[in-house]
Amino acid sequence: MQKNIVCFSQRCNSSGHQIPRRIIVPKDDLPKSLLSLIKVPGILECVILPTCLRLEIYLVAREGEDPRGLIGEYLKNAHGCTPEGIAGSLNRYEGTDVARHLFSVACGLDSNIIGEKQIVAQVKDAYRLALENGCTGAVLNRLFQTCLCVSKRVRTRTRLDEGVCSTASLAARMLAERLGGLRSAQALILGAGQMGKLVARHLSAMGCDRICFSSRSIESAQAVARECAGESVPFGRFFEVLEKVDILVTATGAPHEIISDADMRGVMERRSGRRLCVVDLAEPPDVDPRVSLIEGVIFSALKDVERKSAEMKPRRAAAALQARALVEQAVEEFGALIGRRSIPAMTRG
Repeated sequence: MQKNIVCFSQRCNSSGHQIPRRIIVPKDDLPKSLLSLIKVPGILECVILPTCLRLEIYLVAREGEDPRGLIGEYLKNAHGCTPEGIAGSLNRYEGTDVARHLFSVACGLDSNIIGEKQIVAQVKDAYRLALENGCTGAVLNRLFQTCLCVSKRVRTRTRLDEGVCSTASLAARMLAERLGGLRSAQALILGAGQMGKLVARHLSAMGCDRICFSSRSIESAQAVARECAGESVPFGRFFEVLEKVDILVTATGAPHEIISDADMRGVMERRSGRRLCVVDLAEPPDVDPRVSLIEGVIFSALKDVERKSAEMKPRRAAAALQARALVEQAVEEFGALIGRRSIPAMTRG
């Protein structure tokens, strides 16, 4: 069995300044991107993992092929750029380092909020989609199935999850604090992805009375609204709703700003002095941060949520050490497996 397994990872922090050009694959475009990638001659298997702060491409290349050349062809065809053009932000992992990286990601060890649980669902969704589109084989199937088992083992055997607040739950808690509670509050959520859905669930659990979703894809907004017992609003009309709600949460995958300082000033003029709490969880940001200077706007960005979570990290330091030891054990086992001529299928207990 060939062992040319590689991961290309582009990751940014909440400022995003270190990335000259961020590669973004919207959720609706993921099947198309997977098929574009698997069609590159020399790529045998692939999985694309997009999250709010990262894009990772896992691939298995044919023996003797240069993975950098293969990923370069995909980036050129699908995104109009080259590895050289984004060299400062593109990390590369090979062989067992791929397993070490993915296992750490799925366990929340590579997250801004150590131990957060949302990432494992995103890993699972990325793998499922690649599997359904025929983009995986023996190597990546084994890698991702093992990864999900390792994540469960770490979260079961260590206290890494203890006291963990996800980005979504922290955002909801911050909103509740600033409004003095969420009873009878109304919220608008821009974005129909996992982050927006999770925030909505936390807001609802805290008593938020009405939640509206808006996305460029009205079908996506309607689907998440049904799932969260909310309402959907056409993207072209979300400013009308913004004039009436108490909360705005943005979590889109847009590559550019959606709400400018001027847009928000217009909204606030029509709100007759009613305050508006805004939390921008998108990267790159959806909202011009200068809105924080507008009277009546209480604004928080993703970095503010991360700062709030930082105080919880010391409590989980020992658990993180235990988790990394379990990851290393799993990496060693996976390395032995891909060194064989064939990879046995996983058994499910």
